Amino acid sequence: MKPVNFAWTPLEGVTGVYQKDLGAFSGTIVGMIKMEAGGRLQLGEKNAIQLFFVLKGEGQANGENIETESALRLRPGTGVLSSSASSVEPIYFVLPMRSPAQNDHAA
Repeated sequence: MKPVNFAWTPLEGVTGVYQKDLGAFSGTIVGMIKMEAGGRLQLGEKNAIQLFFVLKGEGQANGENIETESALRLRPGTGVLSSSASSVEPIYFVLPMRSPAQNDHAA
């Protein structure tokens, strides 16, 4: 998979923020976000573990500085307010919570 082959689409209702949907694999969602300089985005709460890895740029997540190669993990039920000092591009993974019964069938 080459992310460069996927188109950026504007995130509805948010100026200067774009998203690439890279796919969904066994319930895990993979994508990218691009925020232009000065952008702000509230990432909502999900019943899932959310992982973010900054590929380039710098900004803040809940007031903490982030930069290229920073990583962020959100536990189920938590969100984050992110902002960008320069254009910032993280890749993200949304890992859904599975019930014990689902885990038994996956083995």
